[in-house]
Amino acid sequence: MIQHLNILICPDKFKGSLTAEEVCQAIAKSIRKLSPGSRISQVPMADGGEGSLEIINNQLKAEIIRIKASDPLGRPVEAEFLMKGDNAYIEMAKASGLQLLKPEERSATRTSTEGTGELIREAIQFGAKKIYLLVGGSATNDAGIGMAKALGFGFSDAAGNEVEPTGENMIRIKKIHKSLQDFGGVEFSVLCDVENPLYGKNGAAHVFGRQKGADDREIAELDEGLKNMSELFRETFGVDVQKIPGAGAAGGIAGGAVAFLGAEIKSGIGTLMEIAELEDKIKAADLVITGEGKIDSQTLNGKVIAGIAAKAGKYNKTVLAFCGKLDLEFSEVRGMGLIAVFPIKQEGMSDEDAMEKAGDKLEKLAEKELTGYIKHS
Repeated sequence: MIQHLNILICPDKFKGSLTAEEVCQAIAKSIRKLSPGSRISQVPMADGGEGSLEIINNQLKAEIIRIKASDPLGRPVEAEFLMKGDNAYIEMAKASGLQLLKPEERSATRTSTEGTGELIREAIQFGAKKIYLLVGGSATNDAGIGMAKALGFGFSDAAGNEVEPTGENMIRIKKIHKSLQDFGGVEFSVLCDVENPLYGKNGAAHVFGRQKGADDREIAELDEGLKNMSELFRETFGVDVQKIPGAGAAGGIAGGAVAFLGAEIKSGIGTLMEIAELEDKIKAADLVITGEGKIDSQTLNGKVIAGIAAKAGKYNKTVLAFCGKLDLEFSEVRGMGLIAVFPIKQEGMSDEDAMEKAGDKLEKLAEKELTGYIKHS
């Protein structure tokens, strides 16, 4: 057996069963049995959505700032963001995430991103000059108007009455009142890896509204509200966010951040790979192992695996992936640049069975499937 391989393990979490760190540990444990002399680098990854803040802090060892913020329904919740120098890293799911609500509380019409705006406001007060807003896992569909309210913007209807910034009220807004605060000295980047427009059949409401508690009628109303906000953004700020890929991310907060704050939408996995200095680690690796809970059509569109496979392909590296469940054809897997994918869930196994003691199952699977690759790498 060949010893002293340089093996890079850089997976996303297996949502609902294993953190990215636990995935790394299970695979690394199997490799140590197969090849005790190999050098193993463990780099837990995320794509900019929920869980990304912990991944970033693993790399940066930043200062954690905790504040009381508003949850998606306006209730107090303790949320945190990171400061490293004058850079701030804010994960919107900490204040505006779906995981903060019980299933019966989900409501894309009533929720707001105000808590995310409170995190941004606090970061600016801490002296942030560059703010990275990590979107994903949101409970909201308000085009970022809740965030904007926390930053001093206001909204009124046709009669001049103030309008509360929730999803269902977007359609009522006829005027945006600009904030007195000048955000020109702060650079904003929205990290996401979806390309959905703000509104329309592929927009925020139609694609993501149902998982946030909206029914067919509410989705249609939210879509009209997003269209209204897009027109107001163009009139007020001179920017047509509907033409910007990704504006519909996280209920449209990405498009709202472009309009209200002059933000730039960037690749989440690309930015996290930069923070983790992953390209250098890939270059040095003999074998790259990645993974995520479910490999499906969404994986093809800028998720962790696709980003890592593309970067590894630049250096002709062998890339393998593990997952909980595989919902792609092998041709699609190969098209991403993966040599092979190994799912925990096999034919006849339920999702629940696959997720139970997933760490043990993953370790055994890795020990079985990696034998040939480590012997012949």
